[in-house]
Amino acid sequence: VFLVALVFRIDGVLRTEFSDGVSPTAPNLFVVDLQDDQRAGFDEALARHRTPPLEVAALVRSRIVALSDRPVAELYPDPEAAPWWINREYTLTFRDAPGDAERLLKGRFWSPGSTEPEASLERSTAERLGLDLGSWFTLDVQGAELRVRVTSIRTVRWSSMRPNFFMILPPRLLADAPRSWFAVAHVPDATTRADIQRDLVRRFPNLMVL
Repeated sequence: VFLVALVFRIDGVLRTEFSDGVSPTAPNLFVVDLQDDQRAGFDEALARHRTPPLEVAALVRSRIVALSDRPVAELYPDPEAAPWWINREYTLTFRDAPGDAERLLKGRFWSPGSTEPEASLERSTAERLGLDLGSWFTLDVQGAELRVRVTSIRTVRWSSMRPNFFMILPPRLLADAPRSWFAVAHVPDATTRADIQRDLVRRFPNLMVL
């Protein structure tokens, strides 16, 4: 009886904390796996329902292969013994400024159009990887190695429901990388949300609309 009561208690606490931390205008419609050639159709579908997206972010898959010019294979000869933040796949994005749910702690963002090998890291990610401003690390971006230098460190408010990322790079660096898009919108009316979901899935069956 105690265990069952505890489960309900924890559920209530988590629901309260989560709802208190989310803005009433936070995203409540999420679209995953949007492709480049579907962007125009996606914008048209939302415009028909007078619902512009709050944000559309690129998703680029990558893995870390070197830290401070030391190969991961050298740092962790046994891959199974490597910590999860080394073995995991990182989803990158590209933009020229911090997002609405981010705050710059140290360093600076690059100028728009920059081709310098720069990166912005989320604070806890930088700490886990042992990186700081000026540190170099290398990513395998779907088969192509990309060596970049940390030029800024950010905090992220994860409860914002916005597209948030551990790593951000300049757009020019990832211009040719295979990618998909993740879009978020706020739709106050549940009926309109359902209509948008039906319209998008009917036109683009590959999309996951939540």
